[in-house]
Amino acid sequence: MIAGNGNSTDHNGEEREKANTITINGGKFTGNIKTTGYIACGIYAPWKDIVTVNGGEFTVNNGIGIVARAGQVKVNGGTFTCTGSAEGKVGDKNFDMAAAQCLYFDATDPAYPAYNSETDYIKVTGGTFSSNVSAYVADGYTYNSETKTVEPLGETNSVAKVGDTYYKTLAEAVAAADNATVTLLKDVTANVTIPAGNTITLNLNGHTLVDSATAQDKNVAEDSRKHTITNNGTLTILDSVGTGVVDNVSHGRAALYNAGTIVEIKGGKFTRSVDNSTDATSAKGNSWYVVYNAENATINRISDGEFLAIGEFSSLFCNCGLINEISGGTFTQNGFIAFKNEGTVNKISGGTFSSEDESCIQNWGSIGEITGGTITAGSIGIWNFSSDKYNSVGKVGQISGGNISGSTAAIRLNDYDTTYLNKPSTINKASVAVSGGNISGNLQVNANTELSVSGGSFSQSVERKYLDQSLNAELKRTGGETPYSYYPDVAAAAAAAQPGDTVTDLKATTESKVTLTLKYNDGATADTTYNVASGTTITLPAPTRIGYTFNGWYDGSKFYAAGASYKVSATATLNASWSYISSGSSSYDPTYSVSTPSKTENGSVTVSPKSASKGSTVTITVKPDSGYVLETLTVTDKNGDELKLTDKGNGKYTFTMPGSKVEVKATFMEDNSVLNFFYDVPNGAYFYEAVKWAVKNGITTGVGNDLFAPEQPCTRAQIVTFLWRAFGK
Repeated sequence: MIAGNGNSTDHNGEEREKANTITINGGKFTGNIKTTGYIACGIYAPWKDIVTVNGGEFTVNNGIGIVARAGQVKVNGGTFTCTGSAEGKVGDKNFDMAAAQCLYFDATDPAYPAYNSETDYIKVTGGTFSSNVSAYVADGYTYNSETKTVEPLGETNSVAKVGDTYYKTLAEAVAAADNATVTLLKDVTANVTIPAGNTITLNLNGHTLVDSATAQDKNVAEDSRKHTITNNGTLTILDSVGTGVVDNVSHGRAALYNAGTIVEIKGGKFTRSVDNSTDATSAKGNSWYVVYNAENATINRISDGEFLAIGEFSSLFCNCGLINEISGGTFTQNGFIAFKNEGTVNKISGGTFSSEDESCIQNWGSIGEITGGTITAGSIGIWNFSSDKYNSVGKVGQISGGNISGSTAAIRLNDYDTTYLNKPSTINKASVAVSGGNISGNLQVNANTELSVSGGSFSQSVERKYLDQSLNAELKRTGGETPYSYYPDVAAAAAAAQPGDTVTDLKATTESKVTLTLKYNDGATADTTYNVASGTTITLPAPTRIGYTFNGWYDGSKFYAAGASYKVSATATLNASWSYISSGSSSYDPTYSVSTPSKTENGSVTVSPKSASKGSTVTITVKPDSGYVLETLTVTDKNGDELKLTDKGNGKYTFTMPGSKVEVKATFMEDNSVLNFFYDVPNGAYFYEAVKWAVKNGITTGVGNDLFAPEQPCTRAQIVTFLWRAFGK
């Protein structure tokens, strides 16, 4: 079928004014080659005619279904089956065309005078086609390669949508979506650029966006390798489903490259899934940052999302511009730097940063404040670099919250010019101020850098020179990863202390320092210790114990109530006294001290326990020096009355504790028992105990006349006799 003869005049030679209008609603059309050098054609539309196909079966053997050179061809339905491998002309076309195409539009060779580029076309909104007709599909429709049909765009066959409008490609959706949301409807292999001046929200909607179907290493041409998302406009990224991914598989390119403004990253996973770098050489194969925020670019907020680096030689995230706030998200690069800052980050208030082997945050620029989040590194938590050469300030203005840890160092400060150029910076100086947060790991402060601490909790004691002058007391808690914290004075530290903690006065000199120990005597609570200057007053705490009433603190002679002010004049110990509560009433069960002589001659005396309640059993252990024996041992109560002692043998004696403090006294005397046998063995001799043992066990009786002859040599016969007696023979 030919819509017109291709001329501007009719068969009478008169000028044609109206286009032919042809509508096909059905029927069967078969085309075959009739002329040598030509191929078959179902419909030939060479002029500006209007052809509409609503139905019908078009079978073209070794030819093309519809060839148009001008006019408007609309295909709304029908079945086109075009086969063959022949090549040839159709109508007045001057070049050969290949068969097996369903649609073909070309106004060239020769140039066709009737063609109007603004009004002439082939547009398809329906039908079945044996070849791909995507190039002719009207807006709002798509060619389904599986069913070989053209169908309206919708949720199942579109790449993306903007509102209720569906698009075949992501680029088309982005181009149409200024001040609107582009929602992905399927996984997409494409790169996309947000134009300058456009404002777009991209909803990953649980789908994957990747720049290339195959990995592109350094050998692929530079112009062929693209960032997956390049933002030159204003962009917001979210993922309403939670499994969306932005991936990049091309060397030297990012999953997200921002050269404009990102309002917020609210979700999605950002990665480079084929990054295989392990060193400088392999990094040239396929490696780069996952996210790059360019100089003069802005990211207003990162509130969520997963940022993951697979390779081990490129940083995960590089900021050369401005980030106003990071309040969430996970940043993981286990082989290299997780977050490299060369620009400005105003605030980190959340998020989880981790690197197993390297520094977690390497900061050459400025981080205004860290108020939250977790920074965990197998090496260095935060590494600040300053440099005049590279105009790098390397500054964290304030750490007031969050958790920062590093196996090598939680915080390290380096002046690059000092360390590597041997020329200290004079303008820039790496610095960190800590006023809060939990810092676990070393604080490495190198030459020409500054660390100041006015608060926070630490895993180790902070050197006095880094502490603010207002901090004069240290509190070490009994447990936890960061037990050390600092307070203006001992009173403030003591008020914050819990049982088992240690308070130290940082202003006290070694000569003036004394120790107060609080023993809770409940079988569970560790002692609280105060290392303070002599004369310091401590407000005594009020401990609790299930099933008991606290009676007060006892120093051996006096009770002090909870909340009382206790002046520590010398090293002392206070014991908690408890009353057992039974049958709804309080059974008073105070403890009393058991004092021993501060010094005894020729022996020692110890007691256990050193304080006890009434009715308890106290054990005394006496140990005479060599050549001495116990002479007297007495225990008296507060009235001077002597208590009954029970000899348990081996120098141990016991007594029952009265309802008062007691005092133990002991004296020792020379052991003259050997003198009853030998005049020449004085009790001060080094062999006294040995001779005493030998006589007691019947091994020797001396040489006669009450002599032992310790200076004479021992004969072989005497040795044999001693051994014989020793073994009971």
